[in-house]
Amino acid sequence: MMPPRPRYARTLAAVAVLGVTLLRLLPSRSSVQNQYGWTATDTKPPSTLKPSATASQHAARLPTTNRTVTRPDITAKNLSGLSGHTDKTLEILNASLLNDDDDDDDDDDDDMDPFATQQPMGDRWSSPWKSQDNFDRWWRYSDSCYEINHVCRSAKNKWFYYGTNMEEPSQPTFELKYVPYSYRRGVYADTRARLKVRSSSRVNAKHLKGRCILSDVETHVVLHSQFDDMIGEFYGRALVNLFSIQNVERYNSSSNNAAEAQYYVHIPYENKATLLDAHKLFLSGLRGQHNASHPIRWAKEAVDFLHPDSDSNCECFKRVVFCGYSVYQQRENYTLWPGKYIDSFGVESCRGGSGNPYACDAYDRLRSALLYNIGSQYHDIDGMIVNRRREVLSSQNLIDGNYTGDTSEWTFVGLAQRSSRRRWINMPSVMNACREEFAGGGVVIVEVNVEHTSTPSEQFLLHRSLDAMVGVHGAQLTQGVLLPPYSHILELLPWVPSYARGDWVTWTSSPTPLGVIFHNTDLNHFGYKLGRCSVPLCEGEPVDKERECFEKEENSRQWNWDTRNFLVEPRVIIKFIRNFVLGRQHKKCGDLNEWAKKDGFVIYNVRCEEESQHVLRHYYRSDLLAPVRDCNFDDLSVEVSQERAAGGLDNADSKCPLPLESRKWLYYDRIDRDNQIIAGYASHAQDPPRLADADFENRTVDSKPAIPHRLVFTHRFDLLNCTESSSPESDPQLHLLASNVKATVAAYSAIWTDLDVVFLSMYKADLCRAAYLYLHGGYYADVDLLTVRPYVVPDDVDFATVKGMGLLRGEGFFQAFMAASKGNSIVYRSLEIMRDALYGDRARGKYLGPSALSEAYLEASNGTDYKSHPFPLIDGTRLLSEASLETRTDLSILPKQVKPPGFESCTVETSACNFVVFDSDSAVYFYSRVLGTRWCGQVLDDCSS
Repeated sequence: MMPPRPRYARTLAAVAVLGVTLLRLLPSRSSVQNQYGWTATDTKPPSTLKPSATASQHAARLPTTNRTVTRPDITAKNLSGLSGHTDKTLEILNASLLNDDDDDDDDDDDDMDPFATQQPMGDRWSSPWKSQDNFDRWWRYSDSCYEINHVCRSAKNKWFYYGTNMEEPSQPTFELKYVPYSYRRGVYADTRARLKVRSSSRVNAKHLKGRCILSDVETHVVLHSQFDDMIGEFYGRALVNLFSIQNVERYNSSSNNAAEAQYYVHIPYENKATLLDAHKLFLSGLRGQHNASHPIRWAKEAVDFLHPDSDSNCECFKRVVFCGYSVYQQRENYTLWPGKYIDSFGVESCRGGSGNPYACDAYDRLRSALLYNIGSQYHDIDGMIVNRRREVLSSQNLIDGNYTGDTSEWTFVGLAQRSSRRRWINMPSVMNACREEFAGGGVVIVEVNVEHTSTPSEQFLLHRSLDAMVGVHGAQLTQGVLLPPYSHILELLPWVPSYARGDWVTWTSSPTPLGVIFHNTDLNHFGYKLGRCSVPLCEGEPVDKERECFEKEENSRQWNWDTRNFLVEPRVIIKFIRNFVLGRQHKKCGDLNEWAKKDGFVIYNVRCEEESQHVLRHYYRSDLLAPVRDCNFDDLSVEVSQERAAGGLDNADSKCPLPLESRKWLYYDRIDRDNQIIAGYASHAQDPPRLADADFENRTVDSKPAIPHRLVFTHRFDLLNCTESSSPESDPQLHLLASNVKATVAAYSAIWTDLDVVFLSMYKADLCRAAYLYLHGGYYADVDLLTVRPYVVPDDVDFATVKGMGLLRGEGFFQAFMAASKGNSIVYRSLEIMRDALYGDRARGKYLGPSALSEAYLEASNGTDYKSHPFPLIDGTRLLSEASLETRTDLSILPKQVKPPGFESCTVETSACNFVVFDSDSAVYFYSRVLGTRWCGQVLDDCSS
């Protein structure tokens, strides 16, 4: 059983009469020095650099010791003993050379707290070299990368600097903290992942002769990003940005020094600090790193570099770079804290910041580089792929020993499997169903499980031999970026009801956090929402008891989307292969979109044919809901599958007919798609809303919100049931508004299983909405309000609306969004004010509804002036704010509402574009106007010139 569908109620002009009747019945900083002592505002360092503090000053800060460290001039002769080719037995470095036996900071392991929190001290450091040509030193382009030079690690894991007669090295007092950026439940810090070295610890190189070995790799790079234990997060947070830094326009492509880097991945969680073969594989494919004549330098775990086993020898490094950290400077001391991302220094984000969803090419460039660079590590990669495919065909008795072809006549489809959590339970039966369906049709079905591979190279070959790949949202799909050009990927989206966390894995109005890695690449990326029946748990429970069953302690691990196993109907995979994979080079864009709508798929990214040209398209779906019908895991009949393909909310497009006969119609059709893209990008560019998470955690099964789960709209047409007769074809704007309303309903349907939707007549709309909310309660939204993500108040809040930009001008609240409980006193008072303005002697004002609502609120709060700072807030209410993206730099990441390219001849109104509605945490929920409507994007001419 599935939750009931939203009910679409339709209330005509009678509600206006009800509202009027009710009215009549109412009673009357300074420059910061860097480690060299020169400021970040300098364009280049001076020729002679002096340390910020003298050796005696440094020594004065150290604990008293019986030993002294001499720091004579260093000559090249002194460095002769530091060689990677020495055949002398390395000795344990003398503690007297380190001067740190009395270190009271480095060895207090007993005091280390694996659940400590970040406490940055000092000022945030910014790279002073970003405006220069750094040639082989690409890391200098990023504020999250920091370099130290000529540093050694002793056999006891003590770090110190050594002297050199080369240019003044970067040798500051430096500390790498082990605290991760954020903790998750059950996760604690790996306290070994730390490093501390003082600028006063520089040792004469001659003392190291025969004791330490100099690494034969010039540059060692330690990488960190949040959640980099998950390969998909590592790819999107670290790898793509690292590649972008290394390939900025100023980077000198003729330099080969980058090839000498040894990479280490810093996973700061002790119970998750395992480097995967995928980490090694992806990092081996960075620019210019290898070719087939050189051994592959695989990445290593950072802990093995920072804190190796106690029997390791002393080793010195010319350069160590730390990327993905927040760098803080306090005088001459530098502290690095693990950060969220590797800062890519202005590289355009693929999740927001641009009104053009086709502009970002970062993932496409990275994928192309990986395929080329990893492939170049093998002498005959094409031959290896053919041999592997032949082995698979032979194992399935599809060819014999006489076959000599290149296997191109076969289409290989891989089903991604995992050995533990998120395991595809019925994969064997799905594989059998597909083989039966496509018997003799040239389709080969194989299982893909990276946990069964033994080397990074085997993973690369496994994926390069496929033509298509299917798997549930998660890390096992990340290696899909290694598929051959123009391959197909189907991302199965887990079922996540409104009361569970994890809605981001079900996004269809833009790519999921994992799916974004395929964005604007040559890969064809599709999605399909799994329904309730994909969860083999609490079966047979009534709908109103399911949540209680799911959340029982014994079911919790099987219930959470990221740990549960799942079922998939065979028909879903069969439809995907038949309609989208087979004949993949000859698909027309329109046909693909129609098939996707019919069968419940979303097309995130596709290369298709349009007007005899191959183009890139995104057909996002804001109206796509998970199937609500029972699943069929046994019936393999294609005819039955076709009959049941349109399950759930009717996936057929219910918009009024859209005759694209003019430029004006084409404009509105394009704007309709752009609105969905803008909303999706704006949502995903932000962190998940904190209010919703807290609400889910605190809400009990029996809790009841003060404001019912009801959406209320007003318009002269019921846009949810638009028909040709009720929507004149001369008004393309109605089609756009209908699409926008459906998107709002879909957004709230995704979080509420008991949603009720009501359409009111536009007759005296201010009265209607207020009267209806007073009598019944609910959430009101203008039909031209663009929903980024649904705003939901806590259960104990009984009123919410928006402080609009016009409030200080006396125009009142921005009531394009308002929510109220049944019988709400503020709404009641606003009705009184409107009654007096319409039928009494009260001044009506410029905006009847907004001014009446704001005045009623001000009275209830005992406020006297709209310009009060802060604006008075009544307990049990919420007031959102409205602002322009042009004036709020903290919201600059959000996409802008702009006229689409190709329609320069159209004259449009833009006075109300790029205004957004947000909460006190600057989380954006709405754009004040959907693009293409009054005051924002409305066409003012026929667009024909």
